[in-house]
Amino acid sequence: LYNNLTNQMSQFMSNIEVVNNAQDFARSLPGGFIWTIVFVIAMFFMVSQKSNIDRSIKRFLGPKKVAKLTEINNECRKYLGGYVRAQIILMFIIFVVIAIALSILGAPYSLLVAAATAILDALPFLGSGITLWPLAVIYFINGNLKLGIGYVCVYIAVALLRRFIEPKLVSDKMGLNPILTLVAMYIGYRWWGILGMLIGPIILMVIIS
Repeated sequence: LYNNLTNQMSQFMSNIEVVNNAQDFARSLPGGFIWTIVFVIAMFFMVSQKSNIDRSIKRFLGPKKVAKLTEINNECRKYLGGYVRAQIILMFIIFVVIAIALSILGAPYSLLVAAATAILDALPFLGSGITLWPLAVIYFINGNLKLGIGYVCVYIAVALLRRFIEPKLVSDKMGLNPILTLVAMYIGYRWWGILGMLIGPIILMVIIS
């Protein structure tokens, strides 16, 4: 009787999807833990042995290829620095626009909402909608149509502002052609979604370098 009950209980539990997911997660923990440890140790040795690694690479590749790789590395660093500056400027513009719009609407915590939205808008997969849409829904539920509609309008304005300004701003700061930058962002978006809008210009600058 005990064995029979045990078998039936184990079969029942194995059919529950949550239990299966928990078991898969538990089985993946040792592998993930080992991967993390190996990754951290490898990074430590790469940093501590950087000079030896550099000498080995130079001996293996030769001076001409090393010089070319150094040039490409410098170009990529320049482009990445320009991209970061462009995103910071875009975040500041979005912060100012949202802060002014919410202040005009009389929304509470306008500066805090503007700062959070500007930061999240620069991150892939998130965007300004992660703060503005929930707040709009809350105000609609509470019957405050003015702020609800206002937040929706602010979201539309921010989305259009980013779409129009970002290609030009990124191309100026990175020193790339605006049309090529726009094409790279669009192709990246079609291939990898929102994250592709970040990856596209980076791939373009690597190709140009």
